[in-house]
Amino acid sequence: MTVARTEYLHWAIARYHDLACDLASSGTPAVPAAELGPPPSGIDSFAAWGVLQQLVAEREGWGADEVRAAAGATGAVTLACAVLLGPGDRVLVERPTYEPLVHIPKVFGAEVDRFDRRQEAGWALEPDAVARALRPGTKLVLVAEPNNPTGVLSPPEAMRATAEVVRRAGARLLVNEVYHRFHDARSARNADREILVADSVTKFEGLGWARGGWLAGPPEVVAAAGAAQVTLSVLAPASAAWAVLALQRPALADRARALASPDKRRKVAAWVAAHPRLSWVEPAGGLFGLVRVADPPDLLDLAERLRAGHGLLFAPGSFFDAPGTMRVSWSVDDACLDGGLELLAKALGA
Repeated sequence: MTVARTEYLHWAIARYHDLACDLASSGTPAVPAAELGPPPSGIDSFAAWGVLQQLVAEREGWGADEVRAAAGATGAVTLACAVLLGPGDRVLVERPTYEPLVHIPKVFGAEVDRFDRRQEAGWALEPDAVARALRPGTKLVLVAEPNNPTGVLSPPEAMRATAEVVRRAGARLLVNEVYHRFHDARSARNADREILVADSVTKFEGLGWARGGWLAGPPEVVAAAGAAQVTLSVLAPASAAWAVLALQRPALADRARALASPDKRRKVAAWVAAHPRLSWVEPAGGLFGLVRVADPPDLLDLAERLRAGHGLLFAPGSFFDAPGTMRVSWSVDDACLDGGLELLAKALGA
């Protein structure tokens, strides 16, 4: 087994801190444990897994046997791949995308194929594009909704049609939906209960440090994932307990929606429109989007120089298979957003 190095995460871990203006991070700023208080008594043992599963199932209207606690959304994707894939299987992954979604299936011996989301189609899922990219032996199709890095959420009808295309091919559709609550959207499983979804409290509630999440899907897959989780020991009970606490704090959801204010998104939209070399598909919600730069400089080098000289950072799109672009977040306060965008435009010569 070979585990590939995820260049984006190594880059981000070393840089997404001590910033004067963070236009790079894709989630809400971290909520310290001290602000949450201690987890409720009685769920600080392995019982916390079951409590989290039951809470998520009740919130979503699913059966308790359709949810399994996991180490964040990425941990949920890993569990799904562990039980669905083996050497020689094929996985179809979107492009652009979050880099671990490409690497994780390979850990289990699968071959990875790609299909493209297109800016001309608003970055939304196109079922026909998925159908054309499916190959004999494809067992899993892996996407993020909303897409990372574009921030775009596909229409429910596109999700339903994609799920049907995948099912007809004898494969399963796995959706990392860690950002969907920023759009006040329901889970992709409301389009089709055969869809597998991965979610967590890392991005919306701001508990990246807790790594509490879940995998949801058909009971037979979830049961196998539960067996794999126990064997691999990939989720500490305390992480599940913190996730329960976060989901029981409505103030965290209010905070996330305030940070993803449409007013701030409109500021970014106006900034893009004011500079002829910039273009994007404005997401309908969320707190980040993907901006294309015509005749771009070396955007990775530019990000490094802005961080070193001004404490300003954006995420170069090359980490997401989208060269010539940058992921820009608006989770910061208005003063930082205004000043950061002005400085970024000057640095781009836009």
